[in-house]
Amino acid sequence: MTFREKDIKSGIVVISSFKESSIWLHSGIISVENGVPYLYDNDPDSPLNDDGGSVRRILLSEHLKKYDIIEFYDSGMTSNEIKKQVKKYWNKKFNYFTFNCEQFIKKITGENIKRKRWHPAGIIVTLVSAFSIIIARSIKLNA
Repeated sequence: MTFREKDIKSGIVVISSFKESSIWLHSGIISVENGVPYLYDNDPDSPLNDDGGSVRRILLSEHLKKYDIIEFYDSGMTSNEIKKQVKKYWNKKFNYFTFNCEQFIKKITGENIKRKRWHPAGIIVTLVSAFSIIIARSIKLNA
């Protein structure tokens, strides 16, 4: 499925790969505000926002300079719903295990990311996340 301009609307969750390397995936959610499409995401490589978090709002056109959208779907959320949810997590910092871009989407939409196919990096992140939860629970039980 190819992402086209006609697909741009608030609530679209995008799964992207770097143009230079398709090993790592990234996800975000589109919000059209005053006719301008933005992408809200949680990016470990961006400077922290004014509240010290890694959540950001960038122009969708800027996102598309670095990334190719490989999958997308409609979450059904409006721009106002997205902004309300994003505000709750604006000050959180990216963490590969507890607050990565996929977990950001789950917090915003209330659902896990929907994928048509699994990517090797996604499998690795899922396994590492599950392993870290098991370790954390084990430490908590033994404390």
